[in-house]
Amino acid sequence: MAKLPLEPDGRALLGVLAHALGQPAEERVVALAPGEFGLTAASPGAASLTFASLDVGPREAGKLSGNYRPAPPPAGELGDFAIDRRKGGLVLKLPAGTVSMEELGGDPIDPAWMWPSAAPELEAVVRRDALLEALPKGEGELRYVAADKQLACIAGRQDKRLPLANRPRRRKEISAAVDFDELRLAVAGAGERVTLGLGERRPLTVESGPLRAVLVRTAARWKPVEAIKGAGTTDRRADAKQRRRSEREDQKRREEQRREQVASARDRAAELLRGAAQSIADAESELGEAGEATAALSRVRQRLEKLGSELA
Repeated sequence: MAKLPLEPDGRALLGVLAHALGQPAEERVVALAPGEFGLTAASPGAASLTFASLDVGPREAGKLSGNYRPAPPPAGELGDFAIDRRKGGLVLKLPAGTVSMEELGGDPIDPAWMWPSAAPELEAVVRRDALLEALPKGEGELRYVAADKQLACIAGRQDKRLPLANRPRRRKEISAAVDFDELRLAVAGAGERVTLGLGERRPLTVESGPLRAVLVRTAARWKPVEAIKGAGTTDRRADAKQRRRSEREDQKRREEQRREQVASARDRAAELLRGAAQSIADAESELGEAGEATAALSRVRQRLEKLGSELA
């Protein structure tokens, strides 16, 4: 079991969960995997990705690793909560109740490959609540208005301006096409301030404490759950094949060991018989050539020598 404080890790994980629940029903997934800084929780969408780096120890992170079908949290008071792995799924223990999520199988999704390698040309810092209030519905454009040091949310005839909490030095305007509904989901678990990264040749990025998100405007539709299930099937087949190969190798190794043990036992028995026959021969020499005792010992020695030759 791992315990998370509401700020910032708990809120970030709830944001990942909110993003997952905002996707089409058949494409919802929350992936947990050990990361560089603890436990990484990720929610991939068809054109977006939200993930958070949570302060969880490596041992607990390994236990919680997996892909899970998200379920909505109960309404009520927010606070610190715990994550626990149960048979067949995951449980979030919130102050208002529990959330049970079914395990989907397959290897957890690695969100690192979707994070753009190029640095943003502009980082615009805004207040989360002001951003959520200004976001229109549907698709549109985020535009940095250099003259006013403001960020404009443009959708059709709507043009809502946001003051920036930082003072960028950039003097040229820059814009990014965006799905505002996806952006709203991406900042659901953000802290008080949100950093939006814009660039001409990179996707829009969101950063706030442990929470990060990538929004790709013109992405090919990708179905995360189908990808996971396909990967899981492939993994299971590969695992079964590897398991059968290992079983055959183990059986062969055990058979070789058994043969070696039998041969060693046979050699040891033959050695003991030869020793016994030699002892009898020595007794015959001491008793002499005459007498029934000598004849009896001779017959025993002959039988022992015969057994020894058969074992050899």
